[in-house]
Amino acid sequence: MKLPKKKERILCQGRTCGVVPRVSVYKGHPSQQRFSSEPGKLMRLPSSMEELKNIAGRKFGVDMRETIVVNDEGAEIDSIQVIRDNDKLFLLGSEDFFEFNINKQSELTNPHS
Repeated sequence: MKLPKKKERILCQGRTCGVVPRVSVYKGHPSQQRFSSEPGKLMRLPSSMEELKNIAGRKFGVDMRETIVVNDEGAEIDSIQVIRDNDKLFLLGSEDFFEFNINKQSELTNPHS
C-alpha cells in the first residue's frame, strides 16, 4: 500500500493511519454560488466546527463565529464528524439569509424573469 505524502499523513496513537480530509469552503448559500465571483478556499478539515469557522473567517477576512455551515444541498451541518473528505461547505451569515430570501421571493413573484 502506498502511503500519502509526508505532509498529508496524520498520526493515530503514534502511527500513521490516513490522510487529513480536505474540504472546499465557500461564503454564501450554495444556490447563489453560480452568481458569485468570490472563489472558494480549499483547506484541511480541522477538529471542531469552531476551528473551521475561525480558519474560514481568516481566509475570507470576515467574522464567521455566528455563521451556519451547510452542505451543497443546503442541509445544515452541526457536527464536524459528519463532514467527509472533498465535501463542499458553505458558510452562511445573516446577510446571506437576507439575500437568499429576497432572491427566492423575487423568483416566486416573477417566475419568468
